[in-house]
Amino acid sequence: MEPAKALAHAQRQPAGRDQYQAVRSALHGWAYTDADNMRQWVRSLTDGELRTKANQALAPYLYAQDPPSAFAQAVSDGAITDHQCMMGIYTAWASTDPLKALAEIDRHTEGQVRQSGRMQIAANWANHDPAAAWAWASRQPLNESSTLAQVILGSWAQQDPVTAASKVAQMPAGQLRANAINSVANTWAQQDGMAALTWLKSLPLGSSQAHLFANIVNHIAAKDPELALQVSKDLPAGQVRTNAMSNAVRIIAQTDADRAMRVLEGFPEGQQKTQAMQQLLGTLAQSDPEKALSFIDQLPASPQGNQILAQTIGRLALKEPEAAIEYVQTMPEGARQYQTLSQIASTLARQDPELASVFASALPRGQYFNNATQQIAWQYAQQDPVGAAQR
Repeated sequence: MEPAKALAHAQRQPAGRDQYQAVRSALHGWAYTDADNMRQWVRSLTDGELRTKANQALAPYLYAQDPPSAFAQAVSDGAITDHQCMMGIYTAWASTDPLKALAEIDRHTEGQVRQSGRMQIAANWANHDPAAAWAWASRQPLNESSTLAQVILGSWAQQDPVTAASKVAQMPAGQLRANAINSVANTWAQQDGMAALTWLKSLPLGSSQAHLFANIVNHIAAKDPELALQVSKDLPAGQVRTNAMSNAVRIIAQTDADRAMRVLEGFPEGQQKTQAMQQLLGTLAQSDPEKALSFIDQLPASPQGNQILAQTIGRLALKEPEAAIEYVQTMPEGARQYQTLSQIASTLARQDPELASVFASALPRGQYFNNATQQIAWQYAQQDPVGAAQR
């Protein structure tokens, strides 16, 4: 059916949602098959709802062909605040005449709409000519140029991270510069983690940016976990270094669990080692239960060791409850066994409260029993509030 006839047919439908959808589909179909003729037809319409709908359907097909006209139409239709519509126009316009686009944005918009438009032009301009976009941004008022610089550097770093990094030094100190460092460092790390790390170490970073080191090492670990492990050891002592090393160990464990465990044994005793061990054994409990159990047997009988054991067996119970039961039955009766049973019951409560109750019933009355039954009761309440109230 010809587009105009399809539209006429849609308009004859009874008023309501079906008619609205039919008209919309006919307009979009016309725009897709013959945008030029539809554009001529739209110009013959008087202002009104149909003309507005037609222009909205036509707009995406005008972006690449004639972004200035698409922009003028958006202004005429009051669609200048439609972010999705304007983003398409700005993307096309920034690749052909970004300065003209900026001038029209300044002329026809204000406030947040103006700022958003300028940002979108800058970001898309930087995709194909970051140096020109940077030169323009540098001429803008200081309160805007730093924000624009951050947007441009994100695109520039994808194309030329070395040059983008050199431009960061030109930004005034403050949060925007810190954000720009974050953007360049993370983008660069996806291409060359070691180069990004070397650059980052050359900068005077604040304590709030310490997480960047761990982020970059994580990128390195995805390609070379052994290198990431060595690099992690050079990071400042503390949670950042521990997190980076733990992530490297986790990736190493995917191919060599024994090597990962040997590395963890070299961690200094404390909460950070406990957390790393929990992460490793918890992962192994899902991917290689037999290996996880063999490592559990090597854990020391200490509060930290008991905690790791209980959480690992709890995760194992989600995958292989029979293996978890069998292991607990071999444990000497006492606090360690009770803690493990309680953890299994709490973990299983999320998917099988009935089975969790069986584990909990094996516990002597006291702290561990109370912890397990509270978790089970809470899960019952989430799944079946009425039934839980009757228990």
